[in-house]
Amino acid sequence: MTAGLKEIDPVMLLYMITAIAQVPHLLTSEMRYAHGINAMRKKAKFLTGPRPLPALARLHSRA
Repeated sequence: MTAGLKEIDPVMLLYMITAIAQVPHLLTSEMRYAHGINAMRKKAKFLTGPRPLPALARLHSRA
């Protein structure tokens, strides 16, 4: 082990590894439910952005 790892609490190390392992799931679920992007598809559309609200779409169409 390196000198820095001798001082890390084993529970804290487990907590950090668990947090890092959850990042892909958290990012893909955020994209799916908040922005409507299915990142698990082969042809995921990452550049579409969030869907506009109907009221905002009407405002943009009048401009």
